[in-house]
This record gives sequence, structure tokens and C-alpha cells, in this order.
Amino acid sequence: MYKCQMIKSGPTVSVFQILNGVPDQDTFYDITDYLEGQGMEAIIQRHVAKNGTDLDLIAQMQLYEAALGAEDGVVSAPQELR
Repeated sequence: MYKCQMIKSGPTVSVFQILNGVPDQDTFYDITDYLEGQGMEAIIQRHVAKNGTDLDLIAQMQLYEAALGAEDGVVSAPQELR
């Protein structure tokens, strides 16, 4: 079971880390557009709604949403996901 959880959350964490290091806006949008097309929003909402989701993972999801908003020029208070 432990290995299964690592497989499920491992790639998600890596995506957030990769996005953090993207040097230009065009590449950032290319990556996030692809992720959104693959259902990233639904994935985030599913993990947030599930009891027992790792708090560090939730924090990274909040940063992802904030980064998308910042890139889109949307300035808002951080939204509480839980």
C-alpha cells in the first residue's frame, strides 16, 4: 500500500516542482494548459475533498492554483481548500 501511495502522489509533487522552475511564461502556459486539459482541476478537487490527504500536498495544490491566478493576472486572497 505504501508504494501505491508514493506512485499516486509522487508524480503530482514533481509537476508542482517542475512548474516552479519554468523560466518563461510561454512554457508555463504550455505546461499548465496541458495539465488542465488532462483534468488537473478535477484531480485537485478530488484530493482536497478526500479525508486524509497529505497537508503538504494540499499546500502545493494551493500554490499551483495561486500561480495560475498570478499568471492570469487574477489577484485574490488565498482560497482555503479544506
